[in-house]
Amino acid sequence: MVIAHVITRLLRAGSEENTIATCLGQARNGHRTLLIHGRDWNPAHRARCGANVELIRMPELVHEINPRQDVAAIRSLRTLFKEVRPTVVHTHQSKAGIVGRIAARLANVPVIVHGVHIVPFVNVGRVERIVYLSAERAMAGLTHAYINVSEGTRQSCLDHAVGRPDQHFVAHSGMDLARFRDAPWPAESKTFEALRRLGWTGHYMAYGHIQAEDELARIADPGLHVFMANSMVLEGGAVFQEIRDAATAGKYSFPATYGTEGWLTGLILEQILTKAGWPADAEKVTAAMEKLDLDTKGIRGGPLVWTKENHLRTKQYYRFYHYDSDKKSVVRERDWLQVDVTD
Repeated sequence: MVIAHVITRLLRAGSEENTIATCLGQARNGHRTLLIHGRDWNPAHRARCGANVELIRMPELVHEINPRQDVAAIRSLRTLFKEVRPTVVHTHQSKAGIVGRIAARLANVPVIVHGVHIVPFVNVGRVERIVYLSAERAMAGLTHAYINVSEGTRQSCLDHAVGRPDQHFVAHSGMDLARFRDAPWPAESKTFEALRRLGWTGHYMAYGHIQAEDELARIADPGLHVFMANSMVLEGGAVFQEIRDAATAGKYSFPATYGTEGWLTGLILEQILTKAGWPADAEKVTAAMEKLDLDTKGIRGGPLVWTKENHLRTKQYYRFYHYDSDKKSVVRERDWLQVDVTD
């Protein structure tokens, strides 16, 4: 059997992970499997498809609404489908879902399937909602089956009259979720908020990642405490002003409060490359790393020291923060606690 998957973008996101996993499984089962993706793609994700999945890049397939490109994409897909004669066309993401299903119908593909990874018509503005719903309802007549990643997406489609119940099936995500189960800060902060909604009134201690400064201010609950390896930007000082200025000048797409770890990494690289000299070969860089003694300029509670035996740290420092209801701001509640790292 020939199975052709069509996806708008092949970047690093959940729908791409699921699509690649599906393609690899079908190829292992002996099917000729094609993955057709649009203009935007990630080389690492492309490489994950291996030799058994046929990859086809279609530059005219773009994420944004572009009538000329969209018509060109439909024509190109129709031509391709007539050449390879797939038994099944399985589309993914909103744009590929529209142009891919139209092209498959025009090419008389026997089975047309759409993968529902998210529902595009919820949590958007009124105009967007009307556009997305109108398009999806129009496509229902061209679709033999919908493959939903969860019961929730299936029910949302049915609640909004997108397809019939007998068209919708659920195939839970094939992604390796173990990589994301330990995502520390979202897990901690959402757990705390859930406990509050359940009526729990105690105190909660969490390790604070780069989002913690802004999230403590958003949650505004004195019972949530965090300990940080890096100082929060609220501490002030020359290095944090440098970070703010660089974020502004570089049009950093995240809050400046997210920049401390990246700035520290830059200081580490600067010292290593300065010590190594130019040209910096592997031997010189390794020697410089084995003698790192970096003044962290207040980002951490002490110098960052690397040795031949330890390229991580020999001492660790933690600062503690929480939200102060009286001051209506995030404050430091304990200064640096030093911990010796022995292993």
